Amino acid sequence: RGPERGSGGVVLAAEPLELDLGATEIDGHTLATTARVFELGVVSVRFECALGDHADAQALGQLAASLSTCPEIDVAARHLAATLVRDLGDAVASPHDTDLIEDFTIVRVARVVGASTGLDALTRLDAPRLLLAEPERPLADGALETTLRRAIFYYRDDAVAIGWNTAVIVDPDGGREVIDVLEAANAHLLELRYYDALVGRELSRIYDAAAKARRGSTLLRSPYAPLARRAALVFVEMSDLYDRADRALTLVGDSYTVRLYREATERFRSGAIAASVREKLGTLSRVSEMLEGEVGRQRALLLEVAVVGLILLEFTVGLLRH
Repeated sequence: RGPERGSGGVVLAAEPLELDLGATEIDGHTLATTARVFELGVVSVRFECALGDHADAQALGQLAASLSTCPEIDVAARHLAATLVRDLGDAVASPHDTDLIEDFTIVRVARVVGASTGLDALTRLDAPRLLLAEPERPLADGALETTLRRAIFYYRDDAVAIGWNTAVIVDPDGGREVIDVLEAANAHLLELRYYDALVGRELSRIYDAAAKARRGSTLLRSPYAPLARRAALVFVEMSDLYDRADRALTLVGDSYTVRLYREATERFRSGAIAASVREKLGTLSRVSEMLEGEVGRQRALLLEVAVVGLILLEFTVGLLRH
């Protein structure tokens, strides 16, 4: 991950597997391509395009806008990820396809001519235009002020401005730690979105099955028993996955990279999605308890009927004897 700036940092429980995939031709651009495979199942594909040492801000904005909205990027990323998963073979446990994808554009600049500070560089680059992928239309007067207020600085001549799907990095050292942190934040966001959708689907299936089971309930057979087992199993599995994802990354101290990660997750609204996952897991737990209670009431009713039957049988036998 490169050297940390300050004490602490963003620490991954398991470093991702990084692979060089060569060059990819997309929309007339030759993009250097790498992939990083995270332990919990996220594949991150990076496409890098260099503009050269003398590009102007307008050309940079046009390139960023064209690539960020290029559909061929997503198609190529999906194909490369699927090929990679196939080539990894038995190293991948329970592979399956999903429609979820997170695309993120990073504009990295070593230096801006005439800018003596990172703040000045963001101003000259017109950072809001890059973050919003708006190379042509004029933006509101307060857009630059808002962007600069949220920017993160460490050295006098560096800066990072993060948006919900784009980041602008000014870094004369050319380090990759900022990109790695943003990639980790996107990977975690994708995991949360996947868990949120999965728990939501399971809840819908259990609701539908419970509605059907209500019509097929009998005294001797409880249709809720398999549903209760299913709900409990899904709750345990999803809670384990969520906890593993939560423990996969640790924030230590209040270093530069930690501040970057926190800003990224705030802009991505990762906290809201994590809260949604926890809420759905809580609902799943309560549904499991309700179904178990229904099964218990069914068994108690059957036991009561059996006891009453035995009493009636004993009473009838006693009458017949006398």
